[in-house]
Amino acid sequence: MSNSKTTNPDNQRIGFKIKNIKAEIMALKADLWLFLLSLIAVIAGLGCYLYGMYSHCVLFLIISLGYSAYIIKNQKEKHLGH
Repeated sequence: MSNSKTTNPDNQRIGFKIKNIKAEIMALKADLWLFLLSLIAVIAGLGCYLYGMYSHCVLFLIISLGYSAYIIKNQKEKHLGH
């Protein structure tokens, strides 16, 4: 019997699981950055509203909604893919 790493199916499954976990972590990091950008846009929008710069406020809130919609779309695609 051969106990090679390339021919052992258990080792191949473990390698696939490790790659899958790394991909999930990278996707989570990307979603976290988008969430932080969205949060910054909301805070900037509220700050502009308080200072009376309403056009800037609308711009930041639209950016925030865009980030949020992108995150939600990605989460739905992930759940439908499984």
